[in-house]
Amino acid sequence: MDFTEAYSDRCSSVGHAARIGNVSALTKLIQSGSSVDVKDNRGWTPLHEAAAHGQLKCVQLLIPHLEVDDINCRSFEGETPLWLAAKKGHHPVVLTLVETAADPNISNNEEGSPLLQAVAGNHQECVDILLQHGANIRCQFCNGWSLMHEVACQGNTVMARHLLDAGAPLDLADDFGIKPVFTAAQYGRVECLRLILERGGDANTQAYDKATPLYLAAQEDYPQCIEVLLSHGANANLETEDGLKPLHAAAHKGHERCARQLYPQTTIPPQTAPYTPLHFACAQGHIQVIKYLLEAGCDVNTGLKKQDVNNKPKKDGEGVDEEHMNPEAPLLDAIENQHLNIVKCLLENGAKTECLEMFCPLKTAFPSEPLLRMLLEHGCSVNCGHVSKGPELLCENQDLKAVKFLLHCGMELDLSCLHEGNGCCLGVLTSSNTDFMATLVKMAAEFTDNLHLCCHLVARLLDTSHWDQIKNLIENPPSLQHLSRITIRRLVGSKRLLNPENIMTLPITRVTKEYLLYKE
Repeated sequence: MDFTEAYSDRCSSVGHAARIGNVSALTKLIQSGSSVDVKDNRGWTPLHEAAAHGQLKCVQLLIPHLEVDDINCRSFEGETPLWLAAKKGHHPVVLTLVETAADPNISNNEEGSPLLQAVAGNHQECVDILLQHGANIRCQFCNGWSLMHEVACQGNTVMARHLLDAGAPLDLADDFGIKPVFTAAQYGRVECLRLILERGGDANTQAYDKATPLYLAAQEDYPQCIEVLLSHGANANLETEDGLKPLHAAAHKGHERCARQLYPQTTIPPQTAPYTPLHFACAQGHIQVIKYLLEAGCDVNTGLKKQDVNNKPKKDGEGVDEEHMNPEAPLLDAIENQHLNIVKCLLENGAKTECLEMFCPLKTAFPSEPLLRMLLEHGCSVNCGHVSKGPELLCENQDLKAVKFLLHCGMELDLSCLHEGNGCCLGVLTSSNTDFMATLVKMAAEFTDNLHLCCHLVARLLDTSHWDQIKNLIENPPSLQHLSRITIRRLVGSKRLLNPENIMTLPITRVTKEYLLYKE
């Protein structure tokens, strides 16, 4: 049975008359001795019906025939007649009930009092009546939501001022430690926020996760709320339990206006790298925020403010190794998330493309040809080793097109066996895909002058249809013509090889140019 839906066949005659406001019928039923406290499927009595539908005369007819317990009777959802009348804003009914025996502080099953319902519905007459008759102004829902939370959420400045004048507290927090000042900031209720702060709300209060109203305003893109909070002393450097500041939230969400407000107020210490606002913006692809942060003075390679990098304190005898401190540059976040426009922006602003031991731009970009091309055009080494000597990466992606692109750009694929060292070899990793293994070997032979296959590769290919061709590549030395091509391509360099037009401008014959470009 549904305790919230009214079933017509479950409502008594008295209840039906009270619901529709048929005073004449209700009078006759009462005079004939009909029961006035029969409940329907929801646990509603006739007084519930009359109160919920604002039938004042019916309420007045029923009350003399009811005990105090009947007047305060709760439905299966915990609702009293007064609760229902307050929720609907029937202030004459509310007044009648509280002037008899109705208790203004009986809540429903979610601990929502009649006063909370009246405030939620913006029924000021009901609010005033309930307060005058002893309603608890510190009442809260079961989740801790208070009167001021409700009006702050709605942005009802008139009701907020009214409640504050009546003594409504601002220090009540919900189950997450959120106070009304948070709610106003979270929902962009600027005037309510201003009023709460002027009446004593704390701009720097923190929830249980250490978030502040400023953090929520930045997260939800309310620059006006940020302005009000900052003018009332909000600290932009208070961190959440995850070490994040409001500027991080603005950058993560791509809220440029908020970032512009918060950046001058925010300190980004070195130990926050690689979790700076610039890293967050790059990971999410927010180009406008990135452009602003770089213009404002963020270091493109660390995400730190340049002055923080240059002026950060050192202990006696301690130097600062910036790259060691922050090897994961914002560029890697942009590459990893395939944000080509962000990668281009960072590179144009001086982002480094050097390969580090743990973080390699080329490896991160593989197998995306547009990203690989962009990195190579800005000085990334095609032979950094993470790809050319990375069997795990090649076998994981098995993207021959990307491998061939890099080979054309001058990469020298190294098929050396790493099985005995800290890695593994191609033969072991591709044991279930000999076609891929064989194709990779043939491609390597085409672009190198020194092909070596380890015993694992040979063993895997020995009994396949590819073996005769691969045996020929191993046992027969490359031609002088092939060796000359490899040598010239090395001299030309990967940056020129990246753009075939560079080769076509060389003072050599067209046949030779096409041979160098593998167009023969």
